[in-house]
Amino acid sequence: VGSEMCIRDRAKEKGFDEAVLLNPKGQITEGSRTNIFFVHKGILKTPSLSSGCLAGITRRAVMEIARLKGIRQICIPALPEELFNSDEAFVTNSVMGIVPLVALEGRRIGPGRAGRITKVLSRDYRALVRVCPAEFADLKKTLRALRKE
Repeated sequence: VGSEMCIRDRAKEKGFDEAVLLNPKGQITEGSRTNIFFVHKGILKTPSLSSGCLAGITRRAVMEIARLKGIRQICIPALPEELFNSDEAFVTNSVMGIVPLVALEGRRIGPGRAGRITKVLSRDYRALVRVCPAEFADLKKTLRALRKE
């Protein structure tokens, strides 16, 4: 955790809000305090656990919401170029929820604003947190109830 805070501090010094971490193979793992998702041609992608990202509860909730919404998703070993070339992207954690990732190192991602899938997942995630804030108790039951609304 200490090294992630130092990395985030260095990113802040350079004018960035978050740092994207890579594993020794050059693959994206996560942000310094977030999980990373991106969308390409309607498919939601996120770094695989084998890449080294944390299996956070917000990550799991977003993936479950996407599944229930019929959004195709894959966990992959992702290279930075794939993030740069995505149609939209966002980061997640339990404090911030879902936050659009509109640029990386000064390069715009997609149209440079929240995309359709980001908006849908963000809306449903906020609803989930309102209904079930205590560590997402019984996540699947709550998500199914939201799906019926």
